[in-house]
Amino acid sequence: MNTNDSLDTTMNPFDHYGEWNTLVAATRQGAELGYVTAHDGDFFPEAVFDYIDAMRFSLSKDSTEPHIRIYPVRVDIDITQDCNAQCRFCFSRSYRSTKAFKHAAIGYDDIERIIAGFAGMGTKTIRLCGGGEPLLHKDIDKILPLPQKYGMRLCLITNGDMIDDDLSDNILSNVDHLRWSVNAATDRTRLRIHRPQSRSRTRRLTDTFAQIAALLARRRSLRGVKRRPMIWATYLLLPENLDEVVEAAHLLKDIGVDSISYRPVFHGLGRAWADADRARLRCALREAKDLHEPPKFFVHVPKRDLAEAASLRPYEHFDLCLSQHYRPVVEAAAAAILVRRCGLFRGKDGMADGELIPNHCWTQVDREKFGVNCDWSAASRQNCIDVSINSTLNFIWNILQNNRDARFFLKSM
Repeated sequence: MNTNDSLDTTMNPFDHYGEWNTLVAATRQGAELGYVTAHDGDFFPEAVFDYIDAMRFSLSKDSTEPHIRIYPVRVDIDITQDCNAQCRFCFSRSYRSTKAFKHAAIGYDDIERIIAGFAGMGTKTIRLCGGGEPLLHKDIDKILPLPQKYGMRLCLITNGDMIDDDLSDNILSNVDHLRWSVNAATDRTRLRIHRPQSRSRTRRLTDTFAQIAALLARRRSLRGVKRRPMIWATYLLLPENLDEVVEAAHLLKDIGVDSISYRPVFHGLGRAWADADRARLRCALREAKDLHEPPKFFVHVPKRDLAEAASLRPYEHFDLCLSQHYRPVVEAAAAAILVRRCGLFRGKDGMADGELIPNHCWTQVDREKFGVNCDWSAASRQNCIDVSINSTLNFIWNILQNNRDARFFLKSM
C-alpha cells in the first residue's frame, strides 16, 4: 500500500471525516508497517490521533511524569437515566426502572467537577449519552458549554425529539459532534420501535427531521462548508425497520445530514432475524451504500454480517482490552456516581465493575484508577462490546511498542 496518497492529516479532520476507513502505519522513512480497517463510527472526529498520542506518551521513556501513565482519551457520561422512550433494542431499558437507577441524574456541580477532573488528566472528548436521553436533564442548557470551557470537545448522542430552536443555538455553539439516533424513515415505524413514554413528550419523526433540517440550515448560514457540529445519524438494524433502510438514507441525504452509520444490534434485545430478512438486508445496505458521496454524504455499513451476532468471538480479534483504559463511563445512579471501565458494565450494582462515588462528594478523578496499576487482563473479552475499536487500538499499541516513532495516516480504500 502506498501511503503517499493518504488523506492530508494536517487538515482540519472535520473536513474529511468519514472519507477514511483505514489506518496505515509507516516508518519515518515511508516504509509501510501495516494497516487496519477502522472507523464505522467508533472514532469521534480527530480522536484516532488522540489515542495514538496517548499510547505514544504511555510508552515514552522521556516522560517527565513520576510514572508512565495511561489517561482516558474519551469519557462517556450518562448524565440522566430518564428517557422519553422505551426502545425495544435499548440496552439501558432493562435497568433504568430499577430502584438503583430510576430517575437518577448527576447534579450540575458534580458534572462540572467530573469534566474538570478529566480535563486535568488529559482527556480530549466528553460524550453525553445513555442511560437515558441527555437532553432531558434539567440543566442541559448549562451542561453543554462545559467541555469547551475546559478545553475539550463534546459529542452528544440523542434521539433528537427534545431539540427546539433554543437548544439548536446551544448545540451550534458548543457541540462538536451530534449523533442522532434515527432508526426509521416513517412515523409509524419510529413509534413502533421507540415506544414513547408519552405521545405528548415525543414529536413525530417528520417533525424531528424538520428540526434537524433547520439546524443544518443554520449551520450552513453561520459556517458555510465547515461542518461543526458534525451531524451524523445512526440507524440500528432491526427486522422492524428493514424496509426503511434505503428510504432513511435518501431522506437524510436530502436534508444535508453529514453521515449515516448502519449498526447491527448484537445484544439479543431485538426480534430474531430470519434468513430471508438477512438476505434482503444485504441488498438494502448495498443500495444505501450507493448513496455514499463524499465529501457531501458518507454511508457506513457494518463490517460483520448479522449471521455472526450469536458468535462474535472477540478474543479472535485482539489480545488486550485497551478500550477500558481509554474510554471509561461515568454513570448516574440513585445513591452514587459510578465510574465504569467499560460500557458493558452499565446498570450493574456494587463495586465489582465500577468505583462508587457518593453524589455531591466528587472532588477529583483518581488518576491511579487509569494508571500503571491497571490489569490488562482484567476485562472479559468474551462479551466485548468494543471489538472494532479494540482491534484498532491493539494495532496502534503493537506498532508503537516496536517503533515509537511510527507515523500514522488516514486512508480511503
